[in-house]
Order: sequence, then C-alpha cells, then structure tokens
Amino acid sequence: MWALLVAIASLVLTVTQPSSAPQSIDAVQPAAIDAAISDLRQSQSKSRHIVGYQTELPVNAAQREAATSQTQLRPALPTPPPKRPKGRLLIGMMLMALLGTGAFIVWDGIFRFQAYGIVEANKLEVRATAAGIVQRIYVSEGDHVKTGDLLVVIDNLDFDRRLRRTRDELRLAEAQLDATIAKLRWDAQSNAAQLYELTGKLREHRAELQRLDRSLERATKLKDAGAITEEVFDQAQFAKSGKSGLIEMYEEAIANYRRRSESAAGEFEVPLEQLRPALIRIENLRHEIELLQDEAKSTWVRAAMPGLVTKRTCLTGKWVDVSEVLLELVEIGSTKPVVYFAQDRTKQLEPGSQVVIHLEPHETPFVCRVKKLGDEYQPAPAPISRFYDMHEPLLPVTLETQSPTAFPPGAILKVPYELPLWRKWF
Repeated sequence: MWALLVAIASLVLTVTQPSSAPQSIDAVQPAAIDAAISDLRQSQSKSRHIVGYQTELPVNAAQREAATSQTQLRPALPTPPPKRPKGRLLIGMMLMALLGTGAFIVWDGIFRFQAYGIVEANKLEVRATAAGIVQRIYVSEGDHVKTGDLLVVIDNLDFDRRLRRTRDELRLAEAQLDATIAKLRWDAQSNAAQLYELTGKLREHRAELQRLDRSLERATKLKDAGAITEEVFDQAQFAKSGKSGLIEMYEEAIANYRRRSESAAGEFEVPLEQLRPALIRIENLRHEIELLQDEAKSTWVRAAMPGLVTKRTCLTGKWVDVSEVLLELVEIGSTKPVVYFAQDRTKQLEPGSQVVIHLEPHETPFVCRVKKLGDEYQPAPAPISRFYDMHEPLLPVTLETQSPTAFPPGAILKVPYELPLWRKWF
C-alpha cells in the first residue's frame, strides 16, 4: 500500500514539473551576431574555409563592414512567451484528488473503526388465518398499530356461502313458525262458530231427553198397570240413558270450545307442545350462524402486539393461502444495538463498560453501555460481513443507551478506536 502511494506521488511530480522549451533562431540578439563575427575574424588567419559552410567569408574590410552594417540594420524579432504545458495542472489535480480519496477510504475502512454492528429488533410476521381473497388492507408501511387493531380482512367464499345458506334456512324456519301460530290462532277463532253449532245441538238433545223422560214415566205407569210388556219398558229406559250420555259429551265439548274462544278473545296462549320442534330448529340455526360468524371473524387479521409496520407483502384482491405472510411488524421499544467484536478485542468488554457508537446520518456519536455479552462466537450477519474476514469468529455484544433512543431497525453501527493509531500498533 505504501509503495503504491509513493509511486503515485512521484508520477504527480513528474507530470506537473515544467519543461524548458527550445529557443527560436529568430530570438538571437545582435550581440550574439557580433560575437560570432569576431570569432570568425580570429579564425581567418588559420583557415580560409569554415567547416560546415559552402561560402567563403569576405576578404576585404569594406565587404566585412557592409555585412556588419546589414546585420545591425535588421530589426530584432520579439521574443515569444514560453509555452506552458496544456492539461498537466488538471491531470495533477485529478491525481491528487484520487490519491486523497484512496487514502480516506483506506483510513475509514481499516484504521478508523474497530467493530461493526447492526440494530436488531423483535419482528413478527403476520400470516393469513384462512385462505381467501384479500378484501381490504387497513395499514401501510410506516404505520403504528396497537394490540387488537384490524390489519387485513380476507374474504372467504366458503364461509360466506355457508352463512348465507344458514340465514336463508333460518328465515324459512321462522316463516313456518309464524304460519303455524297463525293457523292455531285461526283455529281458536273458528271455535266460536263450532260452539254455537254444538250449543244448538245440545238444546235439541235436551229437549229430546225431556220427551224421553215423559215417555219413560208413561211406560212405568203402563208397566205397573200391566198394559205393556217388559221389553217395551226396557227400550224406553235405554233410550233415556243413551240420550243423557250424549248430552254430557256435548256439554264437555262446549266447555272446551268456550275456553278456547275466551283465550282467543283475550291473550292467545300458544300450545308449546305443538311449536317445540319448530322452536328447536330455529335455535339450532341461530347457533350455527353465530359459529359461522365467529369463524368468519377469524379471517379478520388483527395486530397481536403494538408495533410498527415495516413491510407489506399483500395486495387488495390477491388470493392468499393459509399461513401466507401478509405483513411484518416490529415491536415498539424492542430495538437494540448489537455490535460484533473480534476475539482479540473482547478483553476490556464486560457488563456496564462504556462503548461509543456511530450511526449515520447522526453526526454526534452515541454513548452506550454493555448490557449483555454473547454466549458463543458466531459469524457476522450478512449486512456487515464485508467488514470482517470470512468465517471469522465474532462475539455479539448487546448495548443499551443511557437515554431512550429510537434506532431504526437494520441500521449499521460503527465502533471507533478509543486510542490513537500509534498506540494501537505498539
């Protein structure tokens, strides 16, 4: 890592270093020309020819002076500004930014935090109690619910069909009972006509009985006188006794009809013996309806605890099976921060010791205390597994805050080093 950083720094210095640009021939000053001419004069005595030139230098002084004057009269060309390297500053800045970003990533991922954790909570999966179609959903994600609140209503077609059929049977039984009672009332009211008819017949039989009494008296006198035989006397006597029995029957029937008529005229008393089968059937049907209603209410999914709806997997109009997950609730107040420490960093941990945690997006760290140490080492959970080595044994430590704080379930926690880096290395 350090070798990579040194190589990037050297490359940045190399790219950003300015290079010297070659000077143009036109930028040569007249003083340099004079110096060159003087050098040529000194070398004239030694050689008439200069290597690299195809022409000879002027021999006469007049020719040399003319050449010198022509050279001095030539105007000096302006010196162009040095050309700066294009794009090197931008490239250098980009490399420096890349170097700083890499250094920050290395520091934040390796040298800043010693342990990571996750906010755990008691989660409850709300499942369907019966198969059917989701008729209505009363909550959404993020809603707070209380114990017993109605969450989802499932429309069970079988329950509805049985309930409607039972209600129809109940209405039919009640109608039959009303018809029976009406018939009995009608029968009670029709007793008056029969009573009048029996009363008229009773009068006739009583008049006939009086005639038979007189006939029996005459037959008795005739028998005593020996005018009639014993057989004729017996016939008269049997006729009177038969008529007396018939009159007694009529009198009893008239008394019964009279009682029924009096009941019909006042409060009609329904004979329970005749209505008992219909009443029992109605009672059974009502009880069956109550059972079906209770069974239908079992499709009303209610909250079993106060909590927060974190997930909703059901949709209105969707068919769900028994025990299919509909919602997910997180119990209120059950969130707890759990940090996973490596085995070599658990020496100073004990119940009550202080631990500082960072939780984004909060800028201020939270001061917590160790509530419970884990019973056994275990691998890191999936959300924070990238911060640890594969299959590294970690000790879960449950923390508690000094003040009530609502941590979002599933949030990632970070525990910074308590000592400087140089103290950690030695």
